[in-house]
Amino acid sequence: MYTFAVISPTKVAAALVGGVTYHAFLHIESGNSTTVTDTGDEEYASVRPEHVVRQDAIDNATKVASDPDKQRYLFLKYGLRILFVDEVSMLSHDQMVYLDHYFRTIRQNDLPFGGLQVCLCGDALQLPPLVEQPKKPAGRHPVYFFETISFLSGKFGVLYLTEIHRQKNPIFTLILNMMRDGICNQDICDYINSKWGDKVNKICALRVLYALHQQFDEEMAELKELDKNRCGWEYGLSFFLYFKSDSFYKTICSRKS
Repeated sequence: MYTFAVISPTKVAAALVGGVTYHAFLHIESGNSTTVTDTGDEEYASVRPEHVVRQDAIDNATKVASDPDKQRYLFLKYGLRILFVDEVSMLSHDQMVYLDHYFRTIRQNDLPFGGLQVCLCGDALQLPPLVEQPKKPAGRHPVYFFETISFLSGKFGVLYLTEIHRQKNPIFTLILNMMRDGICNQDICDYINSKWGDKVNKICALRVLYALHQQFDEEMAELKELDKNRCGWEYGLSFFLYFKSDSFYKTICSRKS
């Protein structure tokens, strides 16, 4: 019998698979192991070098190993056999490096992830990591998990899941696959909008909503305020259009009939 753990970058995703968040599992604060360090000047925010991320992981793992209560340390070193990472597309470059060197230290093994079997689940063309690039970096800082030496040296096998369970309509399935590849033309918009029928009279606004709850709430509050001031319309959320390489959603808001 294998002992395993399931982690995910977000609370919602973790809850859906019966796991815990990346940060909770590693006992780190949610603000750590991110790409950009605040220097007090947004324009010149500095990128955390990879060696700093590695050292953070080593320090954290060493702290776990030296804890008088050895239960967690013994589980991570000897008990845990498989680690499942769900929604891996949201795992940043730095978080992947951190995970790798954390387990190398805990398990005292210099193989990738300390020799732990790791199963990455997700779609790299879906939600990206929520990291911020500095405005004036010396070149682009790697963002994605698959840009790490940790991932490349892990020699992961790839298993493609081809059966679609959630959708039965072949046209809508085709549209979703096209949008997954960043393709959204007028024909797609017309087809989706046609399915609203009498529910929607007119597409009336294109808004940009960032993938943070606070910004989402602020945008929706602004829409409602504009709505009241103009003509008493009520805005409803029609659908999300996600384009790869963007860190935000483009959302079409529609007028209710």
